[in-house]
Amino acid sequence: MTDQSNKQAEPAGDAQSREATSGAPSARRRALVRGAAAAVPTILTLHSGAALARSSNLISTVNTLADNDPANCLDTFSLNEQPTGVYDLGADPRDAQVNVIPTGEYYNADKTALVNRKDMCEAGGTYWRKQNGNFTQVNVSRGGLVSATALQSFVGRINIKEI
Repeated sequence: MTDQSNKQAEPAGDAQSREATSGAPSARRRALVRGAAAAVPTILTLHSGAALARSSNLISTVNTLADNDPANCLDTFSLNEQPTGVYDLGADPRDAQVNVIPTGEYYNADKTALVNRKDMCEAGGTYWRKQNGNFTQVNVSRGGLVSATALQSFVGRINIKEI
């Protein structure tokens, strides 16, 4: 005979909840392993530090320019164009040149027609800026407009010249 005086009857609900609780840690473990396995492809596709640094020297051009903003004209002569409108500044962005064309009145080479700054940037060449009734010759390298926000990424690492 066994002594059952110290044992009390356990309600059915308590036994089920204890079984569910004891299974919970292994369910959590399985979910953790599944989550870790899902992250493995992501971890394996990370780029090397050199590739990531190289991709950070890409800059794209913009198509619009607000009337009151200076035109930041990226000289694209020595740059490699990637997809349309994206340029690789190379290993050293200090080799790149941005000509800032301030707001104002600009005329073509023979001073007979007004020219907008976007067209000046895209065509390059010699133009005339009219200021206080006087004309000043400005030379613009052919290129593409870049935003001031994009240039912030390269502050101190790119040549910026106001014309």
